[in-house]
Amino acid sequence: MSAAGAAADREGPVPGACSYFVDCWSPLALRVEFSADDRHRAVHMSNPNRWGEFGVWVDGVPLRVDAWLDQSGYWVGDRFYVLQAAGPEDHPEQQIALGPLGHRILSLVIHDARHSTTRLFVPDPSETWTNPLVRLEGDQLHLYADEVAVSDDHPDRSVSFTGWV
Repeated sequence: MSAAGAAADREGPVPGACSYFVDCWSPLALRVEFSADDRHRAVHMSNPNRWGEFGVWVDGVPLRVDAWLDQSGYWVGDRFYVLQAAGPEDHPEQQIALGPLGHRILSLVIHDARHSTTRLFVPDPSETWTNPLVRLEGDQLHLYADEVAVSDDHPDRSVSFTGWV
């Protein structure tokens, strides 16, 4: 593919290169997601002894979160790796749902690759995070309940990441 036909979200040493790798052949279901500047890697690997359970490492650092993690995530600003996680069992709108996490209400995991720190954001009872998303603006991460909230620019929370260590 020529540089003119390269994917818009890719940059770095090889314009238009792959933004992820998926292993379709082994039982580990290995998935590697590269930041757009190719400085960071998020690696998802299934636990062959526990169906549906995934371990995640960012730049070799394991994400230790007390929640089931999604099979993939995405990079925000080439610094933050974001993925969805199973939401709280006691949320008033929680239900069993189809999909790898099995929950209607989800939580968010955000890993800061610069400081190798991970935070779990859990919706409070008034927040209905059915497909939570994160957008970066200045020094704020805006957490949205779903795509409609992103379109309406109506974040449930805004979190300053200055001082994350």
